[in-house]
Amino acid sequence: VISLSFAFYQNFSYISISGKSMQSTLNPSPVLVQTKRGSEYLQDGVYIKHTKDVDYGDIVVLDPSEEKEDDTIIKRVLALEGDYITIVKIPNAEGTLEYHVLRVKENTNKVEILQEDYIYSYSDWTGKEGSANDAVVSGVVYEASIYKNFSTYLKYETKTFSVSKLDGANVTFFKVPENSIFFLGDNRANSNDSRALGCFDLSKIEGRVCAIVRDGTAYEGNN
Repeated sequence: VISLSFAFYQNFSYISISGKSMQSTLNPSPVLVQTKRGSEYLQDGVYIKHTKDVDYGDIVVLDPSEEKEDDTIIKRVLALEGDYITIVKIPNAEGTLEYHVLRVKENTNKVEILQEDYIYSYSDWTGKEGSANDAVVSGVVYEASIYKNFSTYLKYETKTFSVSKLDGANVTFFKVPENSIFFLGDNRANSNDSRALGCFDLSKIEGRVCAIVRDGTAYEGNN
């Protein structure tokens, strides 16, 4: 029993999650309960497996130490090393423009428009037409935060790909550096992620979420 417990704690951890950046996947409705510390809102928690082996769509916990963040960073992996990534406004089925992540996987030329059903709100993320969140370049509307940061400050390698949903327009994509990941929060309008922080090296990954505990029910005695 002791050896099994030791193996578990070496390979897995429980972390309680605060904040709104991963709503509605995490913390959609925190509950007020009585704890040993008094009345407090309990958030969702996650069990993480300590591994650097992550894939598209995985939720990961990242070490924020060098990024001057107060809290642990927990986000979703959208792109891996060698992939090309960008965020532009694409017309939806109703013809309304919405931000979408576009990805071209390493060693391919296929543009994927990610349809992410876990996003908190496409309309909140997209905002108003012509807002300061937009960067219009050669008729293509990019999300300004990623376009300006990746091209001006981080100077990531770029490549253009034709996007059929934009009438074949040539769109600028940014290459994810070697041994790195591109990550975003599910609440795109309220998340500090790769758009501002850039891509993170794999060494910054503390673990991959393997289970979600709702409303802090594992909080007492487990955190």
